[in-house]
Amino acid sequence: MNLKPIYNLGKMRFKIEPVTPLLIKSRETIDPTRPEMEFVRLITPYGETVHIPGSSLKGAIRSHCERLCRSLGLDVCDILDTRREGNSCIGRHRRNQRETRGRMEEITPYREHCCICRTFGSMNLASRVLFSDAFPWSWDAEERGKAKAIEEINKFINIRPGTAIDRKKGSVKGGALWEMEVLAGGTFYCELTIRNYQLYQLALILLSFHHLNAGLQKLGFGKTRGLGRVKVSVEELEIQQYPLLNAGKGKICGIGIVQGLQGEYDLVDNDEVDSPVSPEDGLLFHRFSLAESEAEELLQKILSSEHWKAFQEKFKGGEN
Repeated sequence: MNLKPIYNLGKMRFKIEPVTPLLIKSRETIDPTRPEMEFVRLITPYGETVHIPGSSLKGAIRSHCERLCRSLGLDVCDILDTRREGNSCIGRHRRNQRETRGRMEEITPYREHCCICRTFGSMNLASRVLFSDAFPWSWDAEERGKAKAIEEINKFINIRPGTAIDRKKGSVKGGALWEMEVLAGGTFYCELTIRNYQLYQLALILLSFHHLNAGLQKLGFGKTRGLGRVKVSVEELEIQQYPLLNAGKGKICGIGIVQGLQGEYDLVDNDEVDSPVSPEDGLLFHRFSLAESEAEELLQKILSSEHWKAFQEKFKGGEN
């Protein structure tokens, strides 16, 4: 058994709305008529628009999940530490080599990665989670609707001045005026897909959304200056469970219950909880369609489950 087939698939559609002004910075511009700090833009068939890159979303969610796991006392690597003997999954695995066909080959099995690299990937491991870019039009919008959405969100773009403070005088420093472009309203629509996951991985993402709404995590530039607080609304969470998962009727399951995978990949036990909704039978898979309140209920079920306890026990104390 291996992770090449599809065992389960989660597709989440969610909205992002700025609560305070938001700035996702683009490259520095050489146009003297533009602000020094511009919102990232993309040219589309419907016009030029501000957007939130999927890489920015993934980076913010990953870093917050790392903090969450460290606060639980779990072993999480430092992904930026790429030294041969460094404290990262890459650095650790460089020490585990074997001779294959007369040459040294690095071995980076899934079972030796920390829980965050297992979820979001590393240089040697594909991510379980895929983020789309977030655009200002809804998922089912037509061309005319997309062009109108760009016009509407442009109304919320503002230029915010800033300046440096003289450390000796405590007053404004001369010649240090700069401007940044911020977004004070509007709505972005995004999709997230998670494939062949365990329930703790789905819970970490939902928990990070919960903390974004509470203001415990922010997006973009200027977080300490009042920028970056957003509201995230999960519009729909669709879970597909394929026959190879052998999922019980009425239960939402992770790949930890698949015979043969648990031992090979060192997965977390008890990887199932009761579903808040009844499954729909399909030709290829069982489908669970959850609204926002039901996704929140699923999160609470996972956090109070034996699986969550087993997850903390497995990755605690520097052993993964």
